[in-house]
Parts: sequence; C-alpha cells; structure tokens
Amino acid sequence: MTYITYSKKRFAPELDESPGYFKRYTPVPPADKVPSTLDRPQFMPSYLVRTSDMVVVQSSEVQEGYCALSYSWNQSGKVVKNVTTGNTERNDEGKHKIVYPATRLQKILKFLKLTKSVTFEKVIQEICKDFNIKYIWYDQMCINQNDDEEKRCEIRQMHKIYKNAHCTIALVPELTKIPFKPDFAIRALLLSIILKRLSVSELVTTPSVLELVTTQSTQTMVVTKLLSFVLGNDFWSYEIDYDHFLGSQWMKRMWTLEETLLSRNMLFVGPYVNCWSNRMSKEIFPICHREFDCDVATILHYAHARTSTKEHDRVFALANIFPEIMEQITIDYNQDIEELMMRFYYLLAKKDLSILCFGPYTDHGYKTMCKTAFNNRGIEDDTKRGTENGIPIKKYDLPSWTGVNGEHYKYGGYETCMNNYMVIEETLQVTCCGIPNRRYYTEMLDFQSIAFEDIPSLPQQKLNGEGCWTLVIRLRLPDSSNEKLIGLYKIRRGDTQLFPGAYVDIMVSIPNLSHFFQIKKNLQWIPESSDLPVAWFSFDDLTEVFQADRQYVILTGVRFTTHKNDTVRYPVIKRNQDYYEAIGMCSVKDDNHFFDDLILEERMFEIR
Repeated sequence: MTYITYSKKRFAPELDESPGYFKRYTPVPPADKVPSTLDRPQFMPSYLVRTSDMVVVQSSEVQEGYCALSYSWNQSGKVVKNVTTGNTERNDEGKHKIVYPATRLQKILKFLKLTKSVTFEKVIQEICKDFNIKYIWYDQMCINQNDDEEKRCEIRQMHKIYKNAHCTIALVPELTKIPFKPDFAIRALLLSIILKRLSVSELVTTPSVLELVTTQSTQTMVVTKLLSFVLGNDFWSYEIDYDHFLGSQWMKRMWTLEETLLSRNMLFVGPYVNCWSNRMSKEIFPICHREFDCDVATILHYAHARTSTKEHDRVFALANIFPEIMEQITIDYNQDIEELMMRFYYLLAKKDLSILCFGPYTDHGYKTMCKTAFNNRGIEDDTKRGTENGIPIKKYDLPSWTGVNGEHYKYGGYETCMNNYMVIEETLQVTCCGIPNRRYYTEMLDFQSIAFEDIPSLPQQKLNGEGCWTLVIRLRLPDSSNEKLIGLYKIRRGDTQLFPGAYVDIMVSIPNLSHFFQIKKNLQWIPESSDLPVAWFSFDDLTEVFQADRQYVILTGVRFTTHKNDTVRYPVIKRNQDYYEAIGMCSVKDDNHFFDDLILEERMFEIR
C-alpha cells in the first residue's frame, strides 16, 4: 500500500520555459495557485468540504466555485471489505506524511527536513492551503458511503461534478522528475558554452577531456556538474518520469479516467512535484489536453487497461463520460456484471461505430498501464481472475467488435458517415459492401514462392533525372473498369540496390494482398513524378495474421477518415461458422478512392 507524502518544498515547471524545465519553490509558485475568487457554476454538488476546517457543508451555503479531487482509494488508507455489508471501507491509520523544510537554525543543527505523520484529510487540507483552494469535493467526505440511495444519486451526476469544478487536483504519489537528457549535439554545445564561461576552452583540446566528454556513460554527469557549478543547481532541466507515471495506481483506476476526461483542467500533485495538465506531454498523455480529439476509440484505449475495486464501477465510471448512455444504465451493484457490461457496449456501439477502430497490442505505455492493474485493487477478495497478457478487459466474455482482443487507437479523430447498422444483443449487424478473399489462384500466394528475381531491377538513375521511384503491382479488378496500382516500396536518389529489409517487406506485402486481389508477377518501377494514383495498403493493424484456409472481408462500405492525415481505414472481419469476428483494420494511404469505382453488392454481415 502506498501512502501520500506531500512536501512543502515543491518542484514545478516554469511557465515561460520548455515543459521539461522545473524550478524549486516553497511552497508553490503563485502562477500555480487557484484564483482567490471563483465564479459559482450553475451546477453545484450536494455537499462540499470547507478546507479551512475540513467540515462538510451544503453547497447551498457556498456562494463561489469549487475544485474536485481525483485519487486512488487504496492510497488514502487501508481499504478493507466489510464482510457484513459487502461495502469497501477505508481505515485511515494516520500514516500519510507532510514534509516541512527546515529553518535556518534547524539546518545548522543538521535537520534538513521535518516529517509529520498525518491523516489523509490533513494532507488534503495542506494541499488546498498551498494552492489557495477554499472548497473541494471528494467522494469520501461528500458522499455518505453507507447510504446506497445517496451513492446512486451521486454516481449518476458524477460527470456534472467534475465538469463544473474549476479544476481537479490529482494525487499521484508516483509522480517524480528525472534529469532531462539532451542529445549529444546539445550536450556538446552546452559544454562548449560553459567551458568558455570558465575561460578554460583550451582544455577541450587535451586528449583526457576529449575522452571524458565523448564517453556516452559520462556525458550527462560532466555537463550536469558543470552546469550546476556555473549557473547554479536550478538551471539544470528535469522532466516528468512518464514511465513511472504511466505505471502509477492512479493511471490504472477507471474512475480517474472519467475524472480526467471531464475536468476542465487538472493539477497533478506528487510528493515533491506538481504540474498542470497542459504542461504534460501531448504525445505520451494526450487526453490531458482539451484540444485533443477524444473519440470512443481513444476512451476505450485507456479504459480497457484499467480496473476498479468494484467491478460494477467499471461500467458506471465509463458510462459517466457519455451522459446520454448513463441515463440508460441502471445503478445496481447486485446486477449481473456480464449483462451490465454487454448493456453498456450495446449502447456505445449504437452511439459511435469507431468502437471498431482497434489493432494489435503495440504501445509500450499501454503495456505499462496494464502490467499491474489487477495488483493494485487495494483489497483482497476472491473476484480476481487471470487475464490473458495482463489486459484487464480480457477477463470479460465480450464480442469481438468491442475490441476486447486488441488495443484501440490512442489518437482519436476517426469518423465514418456509415450508419446502416444495428446492434441486437451481442451481434453487430452491418449492411454494406465488402471485398472478400476470393481465394484467387496466384503465383505469389505464400512467402516462400517469391524469389528475388521476381522483383525487377532498379532503374538507372541519371544525373538531374528522377530522384525517387516506386515499385508497384498493376491490377485490373473484375469489378472495376480501371487499372489499379498498389505501391510496395520506394527508393530514393542514390540507391543502387534493394537492401535485405526491403526484400522482406515486399515478400510480406504481396501474400497479404493476394488474399483479396489477383496478384501476378507484373511488378514495375514507376517514377514518383508520375500522375498515376498509387495506393499503399497496410495490414499491420490486425490482431492476427491471415491464414490460407480462412475467409476474410474488408468492409469497404465502412470508411473511416481523419482530418489529421490522408489515410483511410476499413474494418477487417473473419468468418467463424455462421458469423464474423472483427480482427482490426486495413489502412489505405494516398489513393483514398481506390474502392470508389468497384461495383459491389451490399450484404449484411453479422459480427460477434
């Protein structure tokens, strides 16, 4: 169990510097504090905590705005299950800590810091004091945990509570900083500047110094020490330890996902570091940024890697993100969890077909989130079941179209105008056109049948001539009147031969394409300046490899596009007896209208 530690000496990123640059403050920088007066929103929770004395008051008595708290329950105290009521309860053992900086006299006496053990409420009070928060909402104090009716009412309006809060304080004990490591060129430049400031630039010419600063294992140490000596300790840059952050208990809880997505802004508070959400990495943690396209696929990317102390809360927290779905969910902890899960995904698929936007498990951060999700439930019970590869969602018996067997796209924005579909219990019925694998006879059906000689020689590149060439396959589909070109590989100016890696890429691409198109040995190099449209197919986003004896269909009538790039994606399904299974996506780049002139008959596909 991890308890909360809060130091009064804080590190926070400078607002006028790069996101990685942190500076030490006591207690917090003025820019990080909440404004002294907050406008009262139209919606207010039933109760709030007045932080001056940590007393619960009715919101009707409060004439200003409030903040909310996001945290993992099992980090607030010892969480146990009441064998009589079945409810989870928290025993605050007063093991949380506040670290106070030592006074000058205490430093003389070699007391560098003073640590005081306190209750969870005292830690919250101290944080609120430092960040100028007068009223805060959090479930342990603002919801009567023994009143089931009150809990049902508050759960149903949870999305309103976080959406109307001025900001949300996220307690993440694992939030730490690490030294920022610039690349070698930057290190060399910094070192050169420092040596000149020291008036010892001539030392660079000595072999011993050259050997020291060019050794990869010592570069950071040398530059760090010199920077600290010349410009002071506060100059050196730090960044959030994102691996540690992604592996935190806070990142594994379902309710904290709902709180992140609904909050206007978030302030992450660690033992010694605090950071506003807009200063977090957009690439690693994009959902912290309000301008990010957060669609159903993105939400499920994070949701399927998380868990909850009570299994039913997985659905209640997720449904709160979609208020129109929450209205159709019954809040009852006694209902069958599998039926509740199916009810939610039924409503979600009816709302947005981007639930189909998933692929294989590839993201390192995703695996980090999943790694110990079930080890951080905070209580011991008999409801745990093993999950394949440690993916929490895989413990449930869900149909393939929910993405249970893959990883949903992390970066959102995929949309489709296709609406000719229905959800009937566990079946997703899609009526559209599709290209099946017609089991064409082809000379290139398997990997071994492709010889290096089948690939035409590289074109001779003349001076001032074509700089880039593309290896293509020419196709004439039976359902199309136009010839089609599919790209296989590109070469740049100066390339004189295909490297082994390129040969492997070509050998993999052709068998995959041969499942759906009649491939012959009609490969050809064309110049990049050609006006002929070339489509680039990729089957990398499938959860399994193609098998020669199985039937597959590319659902060309379900066309997903995004404003971020020109890549179009289509769901791929696999036949299993009398129904189909969703196995990921096929992407087509550059020639977005590859399928437009195909004359295909619509049919209904039942996906389970």
